[in-house]
Amino acid sequence: MSYPSNMKKILFIILLIGLLLGAVLFYLNDNLDHVVRTFIVKKVSEATNVEVNLDSVSIYLKEGRAEMHGFVLGNPQPFNKDYAFKFKSAKITLNTKSLFKDTIIINKVLLEGAQIYYEKNQNQSNFTALTKAIQKQDKVNEAADQEALPSTQNDKSSLDKKFIIKKIEFTETLVELAIPGLAKQSISLKIPDIKLERIGEPEGGVPPEELSKLIIMSIEKQLTNSSELLSITKGVDKALRSVEKETKNLEKGTKEIKRIESQIKKIKDLKDLF
Repeated sequence: MSYPSNMKKILFIILLIGLLLGAVLFYLNDNLDHVVRTFIVKKVSEATNVEVNLDSVSIYLKEGRAEMHGFVLGNPQPFNKDYAFKFKSAKITLNTKSLFKDTIIINKVLLEGAQIYYEKNQNQSNFTALTKAIQKQDKVNEAADQEALPSTQNDKSSLDKKFIIKKIEFTETLVELAIPGLAKQSISLKIPDIKLERIGEPEGGVPPEELSKLIIMSIEKQLTNSSELLSITKGVDKALRSVEKETKNLEKGTKEIKRIESQIKKIKDLKDLF
């Protein structure tokens, strides 16, 4: 059976498109984990202006789930510890239908055994510093977008995705609370489970940078409202004030002793003259 030449061309084009789609799907299936890992590290690092490490990402599209391993968010200057937040693994439930849309919906993120380092100096906490860094980068990005207009306003990149996380749960979370005034001294304690909901949902989805900011702000809010941390912080502050008071008294005593010693020396010197 012979086909008209036009029909042959159409069949050839359909076959070619099929082969290309197959190649793309094969590439994505084989490289998606690496692409997503690189994307997360790049976006979070650029937004927070600190070092970010992520050992691996595993995505199981058929099962609608993913896993992240070995995530570390660095600590901003001038805070002591080398990390502000880290976890060994995270279990993620995906809305697979949203993966190829403009807004990706993540149903749930479960973080077990995360570690949070919380430090506050006279001006701000390390989490506030991270939030400010993101806000500063937002302004830089907005300025760059304005300069790019109007040539690119109708040419959005396929990577310009927005995100919604419906629920994040932190269980068995260990908080390391830095003691103000005592360099590199801290108190560690486990805190009650943290539950964050509807991250980015009221806005109809947010870019990765904004998502990072919302999560960091939510974590700090939970920490500052934690009765356990508030109790410890008040106790530490009271103890430090007491130590500071005693130190000042000792300094006064030391000065008085030196003054008396000086007077005794003068008396001895006068005595030697006679």
